[in-house]
Amino acid sequence: MHKTIRTFLLVALALTAARAYATPATCTVSNMDIFTTLVPFPHVGAVGLVIPVDIDAAKGQITMDRSTYTAAFPSPGLEFDTMFGSLGWLDWDPGTIMGTIDSDGQITFEHFGMRFFTDFATPGHASLAGPLDVTFTTAMQARPVAGTAYLFTGANLNSGGQVTLSGAAFLNFVAALQAGPRLSCTLSPAVDLASLPKGPALTSLKGQVKAGTDPTAPDDDLTLTAVMTAGTVPPVLDGTQDVLLRFQPAGKLPLTILVPSGHLAAKGKKSLVKDTDGSVFQAIADLPTSINDQTPPPPATQGGSLIVKKGKKRNTFIFKVNGIDASNLSGTVPVTLGVGTQDVSRSVTFTTTKKGSKFH
Repeated sequence: MHKTIRTFLLVALALTAARAYATPATCTVSNMDIFTTLVPFPHVGAVGLVIPVDIDAAKGQITMDRSTYTAAFPSPGLEFDTMFGSLGWLDWDPGTIMGTIDSDGQITFEHFGMRFFTDFATPGHASLAGPLDVTFTTAMQARPVAGTAYLFTGANLNSGGQVTLSGAAFLNFVAALQAGPRLSCTLSPAVDLASLPKGPALTSLKGQVKAGTDPTAPDDDLTLTAVMTAGTVPPVLDGTQDVLLRFQPAGKLPLTILVPSGHLAAKGKKSLVKDTDGSVFQAIADLPTSINDQTPPPPATQGGSLIVKKGKKRNTFIFKVNGIDASNLSGTVPVTLGVGTQDVSRSVTFTTTKKGSKFH
């Protein structure tokens, strides 16, 4: 009996100690969107909703208590007007969910279950349009439907506590769609990012663009070498993760290249992929965020190659991408390299050369 009581007390003390390292906070919603490739639904509601979270800085863990959402919006969930004569609802899984957080402000919740309902088919009756098993993250991610992929992205947690999480899922309703629920909120108290496990960094980035012969055609060639220094959690470079490369010039259309998972193959201390016909290296557009955003997907690339030289702390990415439109790349341009749910960014400056441009 005494042994049982002693064991119970030890377990209780261990659990209490574990909780002591978690800092309670709140995530106050400032915006919620549901974007799809058919119709975007911005600003659907829930503004001001206070969602409890716990942050364990030592372990780099963040736990969200979704019961506040499900209590405020019981199934079928948060109701919103689709503006097309029908209603929609966004439902969340109940209970708590644990995610990761690092010093870059990157947050990820895997398998953040949601459901999308609508009365489009039967007015007044909420019918399930599809379950959404999303990776809810601040990082870039791409999801293809019918051979076309779009970019979904959030925004890292900043020193003021603002953060945006974005999900991406397949939804087959009326047509095959990509659906992107997105949540913006403010954490209070704000998190000391320096206290969190170290995130990755883009410590070096340089390259050049060789201009094509036709200024109206996507016939430019890009060469880029990037050094990614690993954080506490190293990137997964076994080919199971998407690789994304994004140039985002101010006030101009971005250039985003997707190398989908399943193509990067390990070969000794390197991983590599070579694309000779443009079937692997994809230039993709951002997911539309308004009904007026009808930007068509960029032209297909003519292929390229990616070599990843792997080290204990430093991984070097060598890109060669053929057949792109680099006309928007000039001056100072932020560049982001993404592997799975890890993003690293750095700004480069383009300078004109006789054959195109170079950057570092």
